[in-house]
Amino acid sequence: MPVKQGFCEWCGDRCKGRTYCSDFCRGKYTNLNLVHGKSLIQLLKIWRIHRGAKGTPGEGKLSDITFRLDQLLADDRQRRKEMTEARKLAAVANGVMAELLDKHEARKAAK
Repeated sequence: MPVKQGFCEWCGDRCKGRTYCSDFCRGKYTNLNLVHGKSLIQLLKIWRIHRGAKGTPGEGKLSDITFRLDQLLADDRQRRKEMTEARKLAAVANGVMAELLDKHEARKAAK
C-alpha cells in the first residue's frame, strides 16, 4: 500500500494507479526498505521478547522504533523534495537548450 496515493514512493513524481513511476524507482525503494526493515525488525524483536520491561534490553525500544520511523519519514520527504527540485531544474534547462538550438538553426537558415 502506498504511503501517499498517486505518487511514486521513491521520487515523489505523480503516477496514476501505480506505486512507482518506473522500475528504477521500485528497485531503489525496495533496497532502501530492505536495509531499514532489518534494523527495525531487530528493535521490534528485542522489544517483543522483553515487552519493554524496565531494566531489560527492551526498555525504551518502542520509543527508539518510533524515533527511527520519524527519521525515515523525514528522509523520504527530503529525498522527494530534492528530486522534485531537480526535475524542475532539468525542465528549465531543457527549455533553455531548445531555445538556444532554435536560435542556432534560425541563424544557420539566415546565412
